[in-house]
Amino acid sequence: MKKAGATPEEIAALELPHPGEEFANLWAMFLTGSKQSGKSLNAHRMALLKLGRKPEAFAIVMLEAAIQGDWSGVENPGTARAFEEWQVQQAKAPAPVATPTTSYNTADLFARKAPAPATV
Repeated sequence: MKKAGATPEEIAALELPHPGEEFANLWAMFLTGSKQSGKSLNAHRMALLKLGRKPEAFAIVMLEAAIQGDWSGVENPGTARAFEEWQVQQAKAPAPVATPTTSYNTADLFARKAPAPATV
């Protein structure tokens, strides 16, 4: 006899390994897949553990692929190679530009200045 799967409440109580909203939304979408119903709580924990071992940006890529392919899990035999290729792409990407630490008053920056008085 097969054991009943995890309840939605049990799954919702699991701690996500990444804080981003996009990750959380994709995880929720992944859970609605046809192959996710009836899975044990431990199966969901293992999926989150695997996603947590990767940087959030690649974990998002993993979830997107799993959703598009209607996979039963978040990894497949090509995941390791895909991660290596992703790391190479990230290394080639330009470094993000640092935000200046000086604060500006946006009202001053975008305020309309009165035209200078005409001189005769």
